[in-house]
Amino acid sequence: LKALGAKKTVFVDALKPFLAAALARFILHEEVLGLPLVAGTLLTTAGVLLVALEKSAGDAEPARDAAIDEVELQEVQSLVVEEDAAQGDGSEPSASTVANSQRTSQRVGWLCAIANVTLDCYGAVLTKQHASELSTWEINAMRFGSSGLFLLVVCLLARLWGGGGR
Repeated sequence: LKALGAKKTVFVDALKPFLAAALARFILHEEVLGLPLVAGTLLTTAGVLLVALEKSAGDAEPARDAAIDEVELQEVQSLVVEEDAAQGDGSEPSASTVANSQRTSQRVGWLCAIANVTLDCYGAVLTKQHASELSTWEINAMRFGSSGLFLLVVCLLARLWGGGGR
């Protein structure tokens, strides 16, 4: 959310119903046609458009948006300075270095958001496939336990790959 921003995260998260319908059709072999699908698609699309097209320049709080952008820029610059200091350079980061760092952060944000949607929908498919064999507690323990384990592995890999982290 921090890397991508709330509006873009909501946009990607709005893909869940469509992906869930596709997975239901192709994996579970369910019929997902008709009025409920059309109505759900229209409602979801309308809701996402309302959020995505919300005015930001004419908002009552443009100063707050600018302040948030400034804080994010300062965070990226401080990370770049820390990385440069660790390398012993000591100079200020260039504009291209900061821009590259911001683009990388955006890419990671998009990747995480898409992975969240995909894994959440596939988890729902697995739940539907095996719900008759497991209790509610077992299903939730499986979903949240595997999610926690997955996040732990990702965090450990990020710390190893990133040089130990902060």
